Amino acid sequence: KQGRFEHDVWLALGDVGALGLGASEAVGGSGGTPGDAVAVVEEVARVLPSLAVDYVICGMAMRMLAHPTAGSAAADLPALAAGEPLAAFRLSEPGPGAAWQT
Repeated sequence: KQGRFEHDVWLALGDVGALGLGASEAVGGSGGTPGDAVAVVEEVARVLPSLAVDYVICGMAMRMLAHPTAGSAAADLPALAAGEPLAAFRLSEPGPGAAWQT
């Protein structure tokens, strides 16, 4: 409601492991199940709906980077789980494709 990104709340979500739920501990995440992530997004959405959208995007990025085909981009998982970088989502037209960008 203040028209700003709640960065302190975002970092707190990283501190408690909520941002890392999309990847296993073995690759830098915090484990968990999709149900765990749904529970977190529901609680965040009650108070900060726009931050809940960012949380879902972070979860998408965690799952993509945890995939075996992610290659060297998987090195970004621990930082993403901590809330240090922010993930973004973009769509493109068929054909051009998209790549992970840091």
